[in-house]
Amino acid sequence: SCTGILYGAAAALTKSVMSYLDDGFVDVISSWEVYALIVVITLGTYLQQSAFQAGSLAQSLPAISVFEPVIAVILGMTVLEEDLQADGLQWALIAVSAVAMIVSTAALARSQGESQPTPELEPAPAPA
Repeated sequence: SCTGILYGAAAALTKSVMSYLDDGFVDVISSWEVYALIVVITLGTYLQQSAFQAGSLAQSLPAISVFEPVIAVILGMTVLEEDLQADGLQWALIAVSAVAMIVSTAALARSQGESQPTPELEPAPAPA
């Protein structure tokens, strides 16, 4: 879940960094957002790889896949002051889509994790 949160933050930072591109290269490399983006992506990738090595895909992938877009939307609406313009039926469609994303991601990750055979461990040879 930390990886999903970091990747969500990376999406918001990417938008901020992109806004500096029109101002020139010097403005891009002198903005704090660029360095925060590098740290967030590096840490997120490290945590993601650690999660993949520590447990099964069925445990790590759903959290990462679900948290990233949720955090990105929350940060976009709060920090970046983006507007989500929707009314009655559109809100219902957004809710149904979010639930479908969560359920299908969890089901897919579980099925992928269950279909992979676990390697058989061979006993270590006795010392001579």
